[in-house]
Amino acid sequence: MKQMLWALDAQQRRQVLGLYKEAKELAVFVQELEIKIKTSELKEHQLRVDLESRSKSSVSAYVRSKLEDLRDGEMSLNRKLKQTTVETGELRKLLTQREEPLQKLAKQCASIVGLSFAITVLTRLPRELRDNIYDYLWDSKSVDHVEEWISASHEVGRKASSLHHWDPLAPSFADATYIGELFAQEVVTWFFRMIKKPEVDYRAVQAYLEMDTFGSMTFRPRDVIRRLTIKVDWEFSSQRGVAYGDLQKNLESVLSLPVRDDFVVEIFIALVLFPVVELFHVLEVIRPIYRGLVDKGMRVDVLGDRFFAAKWRDRADKKAAPKRTPREMAGLLNDYFDVTTPEEWLLLKETEINQFSHQRRKMKCLQMLDKMRNDMQTSDNSSEQ
Repeated sequence: MKQMLWALDAQQRRQVLGLYKEAKELAVFVQELEIKIKTSELKEHQLRVDLESRSKSSVSAYVRSKLEDLRDGEMSLNRKLKQTTVETGELRKLLTQREEPLQKLAKQCASIVGLSFAITVLTRLPRELRDNIYDYLWDSKSVDHVEEWISASHEVGRKASSLHHWDPLAPSFADATYIGELFAQEVVTWFFRMIKKPEVDYRAVQAYLEMDTFGSMTFRPRDVIRRLTIKVDWEFSSQRGVAYGDLQKNLESVLSLPVRDDFVVEIFIALVLFPVVELFHVLEVIRPIYRGLVDKGMRVDVLGDRFFAAKWRDRADKKAAPKRTPREMAGLLNDYFDVTTPEEWLLLKETEINQFSHQRRKMKCLQMLDKMRNDMQTSDNSSEQ
């Protein structure tokens, strides 16, 4: 507690200590409620197990004159389960009611302590040391929280409905409500300039680029990010034509981004799409956006399955190799856009494969090439019928 108060004056210290005392009493009650809820949930679980075991009783048990006993027992268990479920629900409502004022007190305390800390950091430390502090503040839990939100951004609306309304997107140390807008802008900018891991679902790219708030302040990640990785992992087919429309609409929104020397767009096709015609359909949707971005002078990498890589390495080699994510293992597909048709791309790949000195690798790659051509031929025959 003493470490929290070092940057506060006497009046602020009295204020924080008063809030702390008030919150401490609420916290004890909340903790007791959480224990009661856990106990009630365990009771619910046991009742469900008992009911399931009764429902699996063999017919012979009924024949042995226990039918009425079993029915009465099952009805009693159902009544207890229903009552316990209601009690658990009431406890959860009560917990929410008690947690909200506790969170309110925590926010008041955080705004007093946080603002004083932020002013001290901004006015007394050079930018290099401030960056070290931001690196420390953005611990793995905070980073995962925001990166998960980015990666699952198309589900945020659905997920948010299950959260208490006082849960912020921004961690408290990055929320202007608690630490002031100057500090918040700097610490959030540092984060979005550093992140490279999260993949934005292709259906959420436009929403992500149009995002203009973070926590309680105005902030646009598009102005500071150095990398935009778009993940395409839907099952594309003629029956799911809306997926192509979503892909095109969201990729077109990337064209509005300004060109920056330190900025790269990655489009990661996360699944192996077979029949391969589906992959070519996706690449054809990407083609005009890719060309538009390249013509603007922007760096663009389209990544996908490494169709012609040495996947047949010895097991010992695979065990020795460090574990990598699917995106790190992906191959560059930019050369697809150097030709005009899928057939030309396959011909280009055949020329490259025939230059391989490793005979086994050449054989495997030519087999893959034949499979891709057969898939295309099958698709063409189906469309003609």
